[in-house]
Amino acid sequence: MAIAKENVHQEFRGESPLPRGPRILLILEGVNTLRKRLSKFWVKNKTEGTKGNESPTVEALGEFLFMGRSP
Repeated sequence: MAIAKENVHQEFRGESPLPRGPRILLILEGVNTLRKRLSKFWVKNKTEGTKGNESPTVEALGEFLFMGRSP
């Protein structure tokens, strides 16, 4: 996600976006279970003072899973 944000900043500055590599096909099975496990891990292991209840990993996974789909 940091790369995507940097690409946006570079485009606003009129610079060319970062080079992209070849497309990668990723097949995931049991994503619902993965999200639940990551959420439980976050609740147990997040550092004190961290804002938000959702793990940044779960948030990024959600963004990744729905990338390119219309709302």
